[in-house]
Amino acid sequence: VNETFLSDNELQSTINTFTPPNFSFIHKPRPGNERGGGVGFIYRSYLKLTQYSIPKFKTFESLCVKFTVASQSYTMLTIYRPPGSSVKEFKKEFSSLLESLVSLQSELIITDDFNFHVDSLNDACAKSFLKLLELFELRQHVTFPTHIIGHTLDLLITRSSSDIVHSIDCDPPFLSDHYALLASITIPNKMYLIFIGSVLA
Repeated sequence: VNETFLSDNELQSTINTFTPPNFSFIHKPRPGNERGGGVGFIYRSYLKLTQYSIPKFKTFESLCVKFTVASQSYTMLTIYRPPGSSVKEFKKEFSSLLESLVSLQSELIITDDFNFHVDSLNDACAKSFLKLLELFELRQHVTFPTHIIGHTLDLLITRSSSDIVHSIDCDPPFLSDHYALLASITIPNKMYLIFIGSVLA
């Protein structure tokens, strides 16, 4: 999830109000306790997610976790890029992060709100971003609008060689002006439904 609007000292009682039984929540608030922003994961507790250490970046907020199922390792990264951040600086910072993540011996899943109109064929910023994904042999799966006024802003990205994304759909906005992405991810002997890209506050 992104734009959680949670702070470093958020009460556990507040977190419990949106964490279902047998689920856990890990999050990273916006730096400096500024209002807004923040990213997190709500996940079934038995998955035993561990936080993977990544640097802080100026142009986007991020949280990276790892987990293992049936001896297969998965790395999952959630991103929130505020619409006003420098595209040039974002590409530089995101490239440096991708350099470290693509070398990991695990499936790689990158999600959430990049604030690029990747559906617009004439959008130079979006085209440049998609070229960057190609450079790192990554593939973007979302092909429909994810915002109430149109455009594909919320993304699901995996390695180009990966076939773990079984299907992807969306639910209408409820707490947010963004649609919630629903992706079925195939994992050995199981299939998980991953809920991506909503807002808690």
